[in-house]
Amino acid sequence: MIDRNFYAIAGVLLGLAFAQSADAAQPASQGIFTAQQVDAGKALYEAKCANCHAANLMGGAVTTPIIGNAFLEKWGAKPTAAGSPTWTGLKAADLLDLMVRTMPPPSNSPVAPADQVTILAYLLQQNGFPSSGSALTAQTASLRDTTLTFQPKVGAVEREQRILVWVDRQGRETAIPAPPGDYFLFRLSPDGKQIALEIQADKPDIWIMDAATGALRRLTTEGANRFPMWSPDGKRVLFASDRHRKPVDGKPVRHGDGHDVYWQLADGTGQAERLTFGEYPHSPQRWAPDGKTLSFYEIHPQNKRDIWTMSIDGDRKPRPFLATPNAEAGVGFSGDGKWLAYTTDETGRYEIFIRAFPDASHKQQLTTEGGLELLWPLGSKEFFYRVGKKRFARDITVGADRVTVGTPKEMFEGDYITSPGTRAGWDTVDGQHFLFLKTAPGSKPSARARGDDN
Repeated sequence: MIDRNFYAIAGVLLGLAFAQSADAAQPASQGIFTAQQVDAGKALYEAKCANCHAANLMGGAVTTPIIGNAFLEKWGAKPTAAGSPTWTGLKAADLLDLMVRTMPPPSNSPVAPADQVTILAYLLQQNGFPSSGSALTAQTASLRDTTLTFQPKVGAVEREQRILVWVDRQGRETAIPAPPGDYFLFRLSPDGKQIALEIQADKPDIWIMDAATGALRRLTTEGANRFPMWSPDGKRVLFASDRHRKPVDGKPVRHGDGHDVYWQLADGTGQAERLTFGEYPHSPQRWAPDGKTLSFYEIHPQNKRDIWTMSIDGDRKPRPFLATPNAEAGVGFSGDGKWLAYTTDETGRYEIFIRAFPDASHKQQLTTEGGLELLWPLGSKEFFYRVGKKRFARDITVGADRVTVGTPKEMFEGDYITSPGTRAGWDTVDGQHFLFLKTAPGSKPSARARGDDN
């Protein structure tokens, strides 16, 4: 959790920036930072930010672009004239304020206020702003007084394009016949014939892809919609959405703020129904074998990620299963529904644990050499996970009060898109064929495509 003193210091610096005289503001066209700051900011960005926002600033599985037209339009800036590539209206102080308040998330190491300013210089430069001989500081008057006019770098940065591939246990690949796209997290339908897929274009939305032909149809349009998951009968798709939130002071909702769980008929008919009404963001995880109990995680400002459950057929009252200061999510259920496996960082790195369900009374550690992106197909006597770029299978036998696991079996190693956290970025129905995202040939990979853990 970020120290409160960090925010206090940042607030003082911002207050100093706001207190400067408007007469001292430097024209934005002349630049408000140095080339040396850009170089230092680039190094800081790559070390502190790229795992989430990608090396090319185009965003990742849980973040949106911080470069180009989409980023500028998100801030409410509009073209100065029809067809003009210039945007105006964004102030550097507003951007720095957002960075200080929201980045990095509480689960990551804090970034010093001075480093935030240096990263801001790099971010401005990447969005087409010129450097100068004057160094940018939190006390620079132009932070507050200058309305920035951007000339976006046309064609300089492209979002990473991805393809979907099947991989068998020997590592042999078969691509789905679909064109490359802005594909993110996905889930297979229970029969393996359809894919619920998050696609990020102007905003994240859920699409349905035919697994055999690659044909696509759009499911959601309202709000930002992420992290799809199927109902056990394959008739509905669950997802996290912020569609219930309204703009504040004319500013759009930041993607990722205030998501709750919704579901909608997979054929696109009817209206989406909201299932959770949380104080903090919610996203769907997995169904228990009874087909009635939904697990989802909550992003908590102190507890990172917590695991909650809810009975769809009952009162639909959310109940915490596991709420600790650690990050817990990425769940899977035993075939009898009496055990819940999950990924947690409680040992100092991500490992897979298991607890009795639903009371969480008994706990065992299943992996000791690292474990991320857990998959435990319904009724399977194996579970699957990732360590680095390698994928492992492991036998598992559940009893009344104890779980026994076999030795890890390495299946294959590959350079596939990985999840930014505990949620699995791959999927399987039969435990023999696995679906992955992969950087399309000729597309520049983001940081996440290299298999980085965060």
